[in-house]
Amino acid sequence: MASGLAVVGVRAGGVAELIVDGDTGVLVEPPGLALPRAVAELAAAPERCRALGAAARRTVEGRDWAVVFDALLEHYQELISAATRPAPQVVRLPAVTPAPRARRAAAFFDVDRTVVSGSCFLALARPAWRAGLISIRSLLRAGVHQAFFSALGARSDHRLGRSTRRAASLIAGMHVADVRRVGRRALASRVLPRVHPAARLAIDAHRRAGDLVFLVSAAPEELVGELATLLEVDGYAGTRAEAARGRYTGRLLRVCHGEGKVRAVEELARAHDVDLSCSTAYSDSSSDLGMLRLVGRAVCVNPDSRLRAEARRRCWEIRRFDLGGTATMSTPQQVAERLNAAFNDKDWPKLAGLMADDIECITFANAVLRGIDENRAYYATWWNAFPDCRVTAHSHHLDGETLIEEGTFTGTHRGVFRTPMGEIAPTGRRVQAEYINVITVERGRVARQRLILDRLDLLDQLGMVPSLIAS
Repeated sequence: MASGLAVVGVRAGGVAELIVDGDTGVLVEPPGLALPRAVAELAAAPERCRALGAAARRTVEGRDWAVVFDALLEHYQELISAATRPAPQVVRLPAVTPAPRARRAAAFFDVDRTVVSGSCFLALARPAWRAGLISIRSLLRAGVHQAFFSALGARSDHRLGRSTRRAASLIAGMHVADVRRVGRRALASRVLPRVHPAARLAIDAHRRAGDLVFLVSAAPEELVGELATLLEVDGYAGTRAEAARGRYTGRLLRVCHGEGKVRAVEELARAHDVDLSCSTAYSDSSSDLGMLRLVGRAVCVNPDSRLRAEARRRCWEIRRFDLGGTATMSTPQQVAERLNAAFNDKDWPKLAGLMADDIECITFANAVLRGIDENRAYYATWWNAFPDCRVTAHSHHLDGETLIEEGTFTGTHRGVFRTPMGEIAPTGRRVQAEYINVITVERGRVARQRLILDRLDLLDQLGMVPSLIAS
């Protein structure tokens, strides 16, 4: 317009506000053949082109920086003048009801072999024997149980509930105060030194992100509670033993294992208004599959064989924590593979779990999406328009934490396809388009993403672009 040329635009957004149809340019309805037809008509009418171009030039002259600056200066002068006038009378408005508070995300950590190397119960058993609370025979039984569980992992999980009840019988008749005292000493001398540094880093990362953090373990509630205090987390759940008149009875009120752990997580979520679909769970054992399926993001730490197989099948994140302080994070390629699997499964919770909370994504149409919610709406657009859509990666190129993936998008157009130029009704056509996906991974999640695809080719396959336009 500033060059004095005739302009053809789509009746959408700011273009429709700037162009007066038939006066300063031509507006057409999206999508379809209206745009190329309007261009062809103007090309055949040079006099009309010159008239529209001259009118367009006059329109934008009023938007020159000098004109805009003068108007802005005048506005500031009005504001300064208004500031020197007497203050207006204050009118008290009725109180406005605040908007509902958004539900929070949380991180749920299993304890034994996830946060801590080894068993909390065994850490309690030895000091309890030294304090004369249990016999050497009971201590040996506890050691055998721990060795068996460590060696067999998931294959011994069915024994854990029975072993937990047997452990409760060991403390029958003991004073609650004595067990708590021994437990505090055991934590300080035997448990805290065996907390994985990588687990501390993960807890700190969730705190910085504003997430609540909970410990959930089959270990005695007294031990889990003390550890939760020392690690400064927001809450905990553990196996609860019955006590009467200050002594343990040997009965259990709650076993925080398997389905019991699932119920404990659900109770914590309700009590703290937590959105589980946006939350994370960490565990090493297949006995916690119920808890891991409950949340949007599952992280398998030092997983047993069964959990490792399930994690690979579900594209869950796998990490290795050790006392040397290392945590083997997922590589950018592994994150990309899980993204593709979640996209193909139309699994939004899993997809959201792979994204940073402040993710920034630049789409095929160069729109910038910020945050989880904007990305959710964008993915829904593609899933609704192409219900059977899939992406298949062909190659990956890595540059530090940034991965460039080349692949193919396929799908059948069976739903309304919403584009920046308007809605495209279902055509039933099968499409195939090459794409490039550039992702930057930070702390195992996608922080930035850039999607590149030949949109003209895609629209052509949908029949929206004519194969030949007469000049």
